[in-house]
Amino acid sequence: MEDNMKDKTLCFYDSGMFIELAITLSKSFGRVLYFSDWVSEYPISQDDRIGDGVPGLERISDFFEVVYDADNKFNVDIYCFPSIYHGWLQIFLRDKLGKRVWGSGLGDELERWRLQANKAFAKLGLPRPTMIEIEGMKSLRAHLKTVEDKYIKVSEYRGSGETWHHENYELSEPILDEMAHELGKEQEVFKWLVEDPINDAIEVGTDIPNCIDGMFPTKTIQGVEDKDCAYACVVKDYADISPLITDFNKAVAPLLKKYKYRNFMSTEIRVGKDKVPYMIDFTARYPSPPGEIYLELISNLAEMIWYGAEGILIEPKFAAKYAIEVMINSEWAENKWQTINFPPEVRQWVKLRNLAIINGTYCVIPRYKDFANIGAVVSIGNTLEECEKKANDIADKIKGYGVVVKTASIERIKKTISKAEKLGIKFD
Repeated sequence: MEDNMKDKTLCFYDSGMFIELAITLSKSFGRVLYFSDWVSEYPISQDDRIGDGVPGLERISDFFEVVYDADNKFNVDIYCFPSIYHGWLQIFLRDKLGKRVWGSGLGDELERWRLQANKAFAKLGLPRPTMIEIEGMKSLRAHLKTVEDKYIKVSEYRGSGETWHHENYELSEPILDEMAHELGKEQEVFKWLVEDPINDAIEVGTDIPNCIDGMFPTKTIQGVEDKDCAYACVVKDYADISPLITDFNKAVAPLLKKYKYRNFMSTEIRVGKDKVPYMIDFTARYPSPPGEIYLELISNLAEMIWYGAEGILIEPKFAAKYAIEVMINSEWAENKWQTINFPPEVRQWVKLRNLAIINGTYCVIPRYKDFANIGAVVSIGNTLEECEKKANDIADKIKGYGVVVKTASIERIKKTISKAEKLGIKFD
């Protein structure tokens, strides 16, 4: 089943994080309109420059001009929402205006609201780590003084705090002090989640490039991540993946069908010696990693998205068996413009965030406070060793002030794969 999409227009709604997906889709669609929100009471110009100068993309500054389209100059055929937070807008476009939409819809709640998702998964009979909600910094401090070895998480507001490990109060106190300072008076009503750890376990999961109304492709990838550093995966028949990983997908499928979930989907599952799989984090969007890998590993992404938006599952076509993704970080880029250089021949394998190309120079625009990850290097091949060599070769060619490509973390990935295989989770 194939359509020539060169006569089709896609409108891509982003935050800047997933601009490389839009670039890849521009190779198949005739026109790609690229939008990332920039409006505030005091907007700054750099937020309205993401996508500037990028071949294949037309930066638009007003999303609803495209939706209303009084002059019929845009003629959008499909809207693409790779991330979360815009479920109701997707429903409006799809159900009220009859538009073709790729996105999670209200299924993004399974990622955004962790406590509610935890309860929903428990109702499905899935094993869950114990999680409690605590309101107010005073109460959080009091609780953390009495416990050790917990994970502290936040629902909805990712920018207000990523997951961190509470070992004991003495070590956590500086983190809590900083959070209290950042939150100000809001600390009295802010809510945190405190989750029990799943110790002596390895973290694995499935990364589904197209989950369509609770249906999964017959081939997908199984991966291992070294958190925020690197990722390695193998293409497998879905039926051959260990039930320790796929049982969660089977249980949650009816819920995804109810949501009309049509998007990428990933799970992070921890499995210990008792072989009980705990799904600790659900990703209801384009994942990173391994989303950047999809751009080179899957040759028919545009077709999958075009038909998936209509509820039709298209099997992904994989270009290789293995892939590796290594994150590119820079402390300089946390709050400043980052220029980055690499030879043209490796551009295909370098995936960047918040990208603009100004007078031929690749620039990563600072968008989120203290956010150091500016992209990733990807490689594909017939063996992991081949992928590792390619990734290291590409990494050596990337230059930029403060830029670090975390290739050393590949060794930790290998150790995790070895542990997984001892539990019967095969990586071949």
